[in-house]
Amino acid sequence: APSVSALVLQLPNPLEPSHGSLGRVKQREAASVTISKMLSIRVLQARNLKNLDLVGTSDPYVKVRAGNSEATTGVREASLNPTYNEALEFEGVSASDEVTVLVMDKDAVSSDKVMGSCRVAASEWRVTKGARWFSLVAANGRTTAGELQLAFSYSPAATAVADAKFRSIWRYVGVMANRTALFTRPYNATIEKGLDRFCALTVPIHDKISSMSRTQFLLYLAAALAAISVVSMIIAIPALILFPLTFMLIVFSGFLGGIIAPIALVAAWVLGCSNPVRVRVVTPFISYLLSFDLGKKVFLEE
Repeated sequence: APSVSALVLQLPNPLEPSHGSLGRVKQREAASVTISKMLSIRVLQARNLKNLDLVGTSDPYVKVRAGNSEATTGVREASLNPTYNEALEFEGVSASDEVTVLVMDKDAVSSDKVMGSCRVAASEWRVTKGARWFSLVAANGRTTAGELQLAFSYSPAATAVADAKFRSIWRYVGVMANRTALFTRPYNATIEKGLDRFCALTVPIHDKISSMSRTQFLLYLAAALAAISVVSMIIAIPALILFPLTFMLIVFSGFLGGIIAPIALVAAWVLGCSNPVRVRVVTPFISYLLSFDLGKKVFLEE
């Protein structure tokens, strides 16, 4: 069965006939959309995991089962204290469903092994506020196998609502996106690794900004804008003096942009239609937009 992460923004099946036309969703169509509940589980980090590899260190990832769905995080290579910070979303989960969490060791030679597991009853995850550490039990069911930090959120499925609207508004675009996703499927693992590396690069910047006070942030922002203004003036003065050369550079840049821009747009479309980017970038972005009145007006026509 496909993982939930691959279906979070699943658009219409390209093999299904297309109905309707491009355009705004009518109010009667919006009223017919059923908003289901979504359980969001953020897998934050694990600690003190038991190494299962005879040579080297285990490569752990987290597999979560909720309701009739299953989703996994990315693999963290050679780490017994991995950090994930990934949100796994499960649509249509009942308020009485138990959640099963498995920490797996990725093995390139044999089948993946269970490093530890835990079960979270519905009565437990419904009342859990914020992040919490859960003890893991080894595969033998007797010894402890480290801890896993999780955070639960149970709310109307904003991403499901957005997806339903896009199915109605951009039916044909959805068909093209799915066909493009089929093309990118063999490269999903490579794209996933690229996203992991990009996120790893942005974590220090995010941590630095988060540690700043509002005053410090505004001062840094003002200094950055002032630096950009000074550099622009330094570049502009010689450009005005050497106007003919500047004009030729502008024309050449425009010609070059006319060639590069279409290639960049095609590359952005292909990358954006891949399942890893849909799940980890597009879906959170749409959810973020839906938190604003303007986003609701654009996507939900409220």
